[in-house]
Amino acid sequence: MADVFAEAGLSAGAVYRYFCSKDEIITAIAEEVVGHVTDLLVPLVEQEPTPTLDSVIRDGLVSVDDLAFGEDGFAQLAPQVWAEALRNDMLLGVIRSRYTVVREALSRLIVAEQKAERVDVDAQPDDVAAVLFGSIIGYLVPRLLFGHLRPESYAAALAALSR
Repeated sequence: MADVFAEAGLSAGAVYRYFCSKDEIITAIAEEVVGHVTDLLVPLVEQEPTPTLDSVIRDGLVSVDDLAFGEDGFAQLAPQVWAEALRNDMLLGVIRSRYTVVREALSRLIVAEQKAERVDVDAQPDDVAAVLFGSIIGYLVPRLLFGHLRPESYAAALAALSR
């Protein structure tokens, strides 16, 4: 919390005039960061004409990589926030609501891909979207642990799995 106070340039008392608790501060930060991720991914999916799944995966991973590992990157905090969400219902609600928007957009993309016969028509779009979204989030962990992973090669590997 001392780092938060220092970064804000405020005393503990001043910070707690805006937030009731440490959990509320964590939730506000997570909401902002997850909002940025949502703001990046949803427009990629909802372009006209409808993009291909491969291009959305590649462009989405590149955008998330830039955001997560850029100057103000959140990548190192993401696993901690996910773990915290398992014990903090307010935080879990924020993350679920924001990520649900992305999953729903991906599900609509899957339906379009099924119509174009690029995704198995018997697959449940919501289930495919959940796996796809998990793969996008899952990119962050090996990238954090091993460092050398790049979004383009990860996207190509995901595409190879679906062929």
